[in-house]
Amino acid sequence: MEFLLFLLVIWAVRAVFSGGSNNYNYSSNTSSYSNTEPSLATLSIRKSPSSDEGNWYIVKLKGYFPLSYDANYNFVCSLVDTTDGIENAHPILSFFPEIQEENTPAFQFIRPDVFIPSYGGWEEHTEIMRIPADLISPPKKGKRRLSFILRLYPPYSDISDINYGFGGANAVYQLDHDFYCTFDQPGYEERIENKDTIVKYSIELAISMANVDGTYDSKEKKVIDEWIEDKSKVFNESIKDWEPDRELEDLYLKSYEEAKEEIKDGNLPISDILKNFVEIADEQSKHDLLDLCYKVLAADGDMGVEERNLIKVISDELDLHQDFIQGIKDEHMLSLSIAEKEHSEEDIYSILGIDPSMSRGDKIDKLRNDFSKWNSRLNVVSTQEEKANAQEMIDLISKELKKLR
Repeated sequence: MEFLLFLLVIWAVRAVFSGGSNNYNYSSNTSSYSNTEPSLATLSIRKSPSSDEGNWYIVKLKGYFPLSYDANYNFVCSLVDTTDGIENAHPILSFFPEIQEENTPAFQFIRPDVFIPSYGGWEEHTEIMRIPADLISPPKKGKRRLSFILRLYPPYSDISDINYGFGGANAVYQLDHDFYCTFDQPGYEERIENKDTIVKYSIELAISMANVDGTYDSKEKKVIDEWIEDKSKVFNESIKDWEPDRELEDLYLKSYEEAKEEIKDGNLPISDILKNFVEIADEQSKHDLLDLCYKVLAADGDMGVEERNLIKVISDELDLHQDFIQGIKDEHMLSLSIAEKEHSEEDIYSILGIDPSMSRGDKIDKLRNDFSKWNSRLNVVSTQEEKANAQEMIDLISKELKKLR
């Protein structure tokens, strides 16, 4: 899971930096412009036309800067949310430190050492960066008006006067441009407001997973108890560490006890809980829920038909990227007792993550990749049970590949 996130960070940062270059085609004086009166620098922002590249907004620059001497400048880019007016502007937060301010989680991107000659600029729109809309968060979801702010700083200047996107008194020049962006995921204010409700729904779904086969194993209970303990911790700034919040833990334990009673009485509607969860949950909360449900599923070392069906319903409803789902599933598959068991075709497809609607070629490609993955894993597992399960995965994959050839 961590490796997948690491790859995502690398990909995202490379994509942000792929926009623009320090070697711009600049105009060294105003007489080289085609217009008789050159225009001051302006920004334009357009959504990337290709959805294959992700949800990106391309920022371009055109025009000249009224700067009286040749120099290098750092382009410091910020974003603020002005949906409720400039007087009620809110910061835009970034999910990754690589595109954050040094001391806050607010979005910031720096393109260093851009050379601008005296009263020079760009005759044509030139890309300077790309905004990764999927990696930033406004205060609330939906259609939001954002202000992009470009500040120019000499390389020796301190940019710490920018705080959560605001400030910038040390900048020698500033440009801004408004644009609209629609966010499907809950914003950071909504995540704070909904945190306790998300945890409550997660506990209810985890207990549903534990009880779906008619029994509530002590190992399953231990997984849920540890998860509640972890979610009840808050970060203490004074000691720079996480510590238990007893009030929060009591609240979550109350939800836990209520969910146990409701499931005994048959009053825990899984489909309604899952629907309500999806409406308010952010991507991280969805990942956490799926990981918790797989931990509960794997706790007793077995995956029955009821558990397999429920985990599929939850996975489908969460609508996560298949790579994340497969990563979580693989992480816990070694704990399941799949070796030395008879498997139906439906069992095999579920264990191997094969969708019956996949084409023959797609099935073969997936199984070949999975064969290499499990073959490598066979050499690093720590217990005999895990080794047996890894070998069973290899054997199941090999049998399916023979059928498809």
